[in-house]
Amino acid sequence: MDELLDTLDSVAFDLLESRLWSYLVEKNRITQQNPISITHHNIAHDLYSSRVVISRLLKRLERAGKLELHRHAIELTSPSVT
Repeated sequence: MDELLDTLDSVAFDLLESRLWSYLVEKNRITQQNPISITHHNIAHDLYSSRVVISRLLKRLERAGKLELHRHAIELTSPSVT
């Protein structure tokens, strides 16, 4: 049962991480800003998620080298959707 829950959690997080990355790349394209001035709360609202989940996923993307987190801003270091 734990294995099934871990798998479901992984699938859900991976899908949301992909949506989050696409959202940030699109926001960068539209605003022509890097870093993007936005809060985790605003992203969560736009993606119908919670701030805590968005914060965890942003940290994951930062560890992967795709972005750098700043106070009320997110700087894309690899602005291409993968």
